[in-house]
Amino acid sequence: MRSESDIYMDIQRATLVSDAEALERCADELDSYDSPKAKAQAEGARGVACFLKGDFSRALEYFHRTIARNENNHDDNHVAWIEINIGNVYHSTGDYLSAHVHYNRALSGFQASGDRRGEATVLGNIGNVYTNMDDYPTALEYYHRALDIIEPLGNDALLANTLANLGTTYAICHDYTTSTAYFNRAIALCRTFGDRPGEAHGMSNVGLTYAEQGNYTLALECYNNALMIYDELCFRRDSARVRINIVETYLKMGLDDVAQAEMPRIDNLLSSQSVEPGARSTHAINRATLQERTYDVDGAITTLRLALEEAQTLGMRSHATTLHKALREIALRQNNLAEYVHHNNEFTRITEEIRGKDTAAKMAIQAKQREIDAERQQIEKQLAVLYSALPKHIAERVASGEQVNDHYDNAAVMFLDIVGFTSNTSHMPPTDVVKMLESIFSTIDSICDKHSVTKIKTIGDSYMCFATEGNRELDIGNSSEQRAASPEQRVAAVALAVQQTEFYWPGEASPEGSLERLRFRIGIHRGPATAGVIGTQRLQYDVWGDTVNVASRMESTGEPGRIQVSSAFAEQLRLAVAEKEGTANSNSQQQQKLTERGEVNIKGKGTMTTYWLEPSE
Repeated sequence: MRSESDIYMDIQRATLVSDAEALERCADELDSYDSPKAKAQAEGARGVACFLKGDFSRALEYFHRTIARNENNHDDNHVAWIEINIGNVYHSTGDYLSAHVHYNRALSGFQASGDRRGEATVLGNIGNVYTNMDDYPTALEYYHRALDIIEPLGNDALLANTLANLGTTYAICHDYTTSTAYFNRAIALCRTFGDRPGEAHGMSNVGLTYAEQGNYTLALECYNNALMIYDELCFRRDSARVRINIVETYLKMGLDDVAQAEMPRIDNLLSSQSVEPGARSTHAINRATLQERTYDVDGAITTLRLALEEAQTLGMRSHATTLHKALREIALRQNNLAEYVHHNNEFTRITEEIRGKDTAAKMAIQAKQREIDAERQQIEKQLAVLYSALPKHIAERVASGEQVNDHYDNAAVMFLDIVGFTSNTSHMPPTDVVKMLESIFSTIDSICDKHSVTKIKTIGDSYMCFATEGNRELDIGNSSEQRAASPEQRVAAVALAVQQTEFYWPGEASPEGSLERLRFRIGIHRGPATAGVIGTQRLQYDVWGDTVNVASRMESTGEPGRIQVSSAFAEQLRLAVAEKEGTANSNSQQQQKLTERGEVNIKGKGTMTTYWLEPSE
């Protein structure tokens, strides 16, 4: 029995080549596994297989089941990818509003999880919705947003797909120069990283562009280059699509015999269930054209009616209008007034319904987009408030819906107090006091960030921060040395840096020409602590426990301009430095020394031996 990972890889490959049968085989294999992920992947694979076969209702059933399973597994990112699949189903049936809704759900999921590849993918899909709604400026806006995300990522496959989308939209707008430029960029990119299917897809698109301009010779050249790759790779679905385009080109050129010779090959390819129903509809129109040109009018009518029946069954309304139009034109040439009236009425009715539906859908999409934008703006405001009130890593946890309550076996807690604050500021204007505190505490914030120490709060002229094993990598921009340091080393580094930073009291200089320098009283202790977010209107991240109380006492019983630490902290700091002795990680932490102060009476704890933390000479 194969491993789950091998089957997952085969699902990705089968999805890439649109092989419905292979997807179903992989799903059958996964049924023998009991893991929740295997069950979800199996149903997802069956959903894609149904989608490829045109069985859209069953595809939706499987996709919704997959979402339920992934929500139970708390796999939000996979849910976002399934939302894309659901959107693709609705997009294929012309329900653009529903497609737009599900694509935007996926977009929110990817943005929340930080999946930039997923975000770029779904932006392209939303662009496709607007392209099909004939809103080309908005479509181009979404494609360019996707392009801005993709180019820094270095995801060549996704970049090539986005360039192709841009090329297609510019071609629809008859800007063939820009269209061809984007297609050629996509082709060159695919050749660079060996994406032969992508290269063939780009060539096929360029062929369509030439065909639209009436340059059938260049169109055929591009089609045949694409076909060569698809046949080599055994991509039946894509091979059938390109051959149908080739036959259509031959018919426009009047090369009926050459077109007729291709028909059996296409019939063989279309026997596969993985070929999209739309391709069979176009192939039927080509066949009917050949039949009518060889005077088999009844055969042409039969061919078109069978294709129309399939299009109606599958709800492919745009294909139905094309088939009604073809039948109407045959009826006109045959002077069959009744048939002409019937197909003309159906063509008009469905076209007006589509246009009316498209207009309504455009308005609904616009309204939905306004609603989505409003919700997003509200979320962004809430996040801004969270980020301003809480440490970033805590704010992100709160934003994701988590209730933050943590226990740490080892937390190093530091308290700081400005010596003489009350007496020195009593005569100062309030504005100057606020500016002074803002300058001091902003500087200390930066020092804490540099050493991956979390600020907790300020109370008046006091400052509190702490570090644990769990928050050593909060700032990924820090050096490996800083991230590798223990909580004790990092808090010690902050305390020493603060004491060595020069702050001065506002006012006039002394007769000697100097301002009076501020002094801090700092206390540090280590031990277990509990941390969490409290409040509903005004959120606050705080730390509690005996460790916090002792750290506060270390500060209050200390001396101006000095750092008093507990024996527990001093011992652990010595051990941390000893463990790193001789390594690069210990260099900055060795610029310090501990001097025993002696026994100090600590309220609620009795007599404790404490130490002075000082920079080494």
